[in-house]
Amino acid sequence: MFKSFILTFKQKEPQVHKLHDVLANTTVTFFACFIKVENLNDRKLVDLDLSLSSHQLPLSQLYTDSKVTNLLQAMFDDEKKAILTSLKKAYIKTGEYMRKKLPLNNKFLENLSALDPIVRGHSAAVTALDKLRAFFPTLDTDQDSHQAEVKKYHLAENLPSPTDIRLDHWWAKVMPNYPALSPIIKAFLQFLLDPEWKKIILHDESHHNNQVKYCRMAVSTYEAYQAIKYQLLTRNISAVQLFKRNDILYDQVDKSLVLHIQTAKQRGMKCTSAHRPT
Repeated sequence: MFKSFILTFKQKEPQVHKLHDVLANTTVTFFACFIKVENLNDRKLVDLDLSLSSHQLPLSQLYTDSKVTNLLQAMFDDEKKAILTSLKKAYIKTGEYMRKKLPLNNKFLENLSALDPIVRGHSAAVTALDKLRAFFPTLDTDQDSHQAEVKKYHLAENLPSPTDIRLDHWWAKVMPNYPALSPIIKAFLQFLLDPEWKKIILHDESHHNNQVKYCRMAVSTYEAYQAIKYQLLTRNISAVQLFKRNDILYDQVDKSLVLHIQTAKQRGMKCTSAHRPT
């Protein structure tokens, strides 16, 4: 589920207008691993008490992949219960961390979703698109004309289909029909497409020969970060404590922590050779 979230924003075309919906869907999908479906609602995600037993699934219904399920079936009941109890605690802690870090209540991202032509014709989208004007108060646009064109845009029946076309390309065709609304749309599209903003919003991973590679963090790199963060959170220790060994030559090494280090040199050499001038 997290891989699909990352891949959504590894595309060249702007996808930020989908960020709030994708965040909510990813959060709901994860919560469904240990929370009853009837308690999941996008509007209640922030206020939902994850530790309340009445909201949680029974231990036997917690999500585990097929390999883990097969291993659990071969265990004694006491062992199985201990592992599932630990898994539920990990789910709860991860869910609370996600709610703390993800902007699920961000009104800017919610209103930004109104740029998506797919949501045309809904009253909530009309209100959201109208509110976008407040984010650019320096633009010389008439409020009455703006509101009138927002409604005109949502009622229009002859606009091109938004299927299989980039957001900016679609709006380029539509904007001439809405002179009062177009300055706001242009401002947001520039914000979404400008390379300098992409460097800030979408993590810039590497520079090669003075050429910046935008929005291309490898999934394996992201997994390595999350693996270490998970170990720190579950063990409640610092990074120094996690990797510390009293005897660096003979003390046992935790293989789960060096899994990505073992292939780092090979991946680094491959990346360097790919960008080496010929």
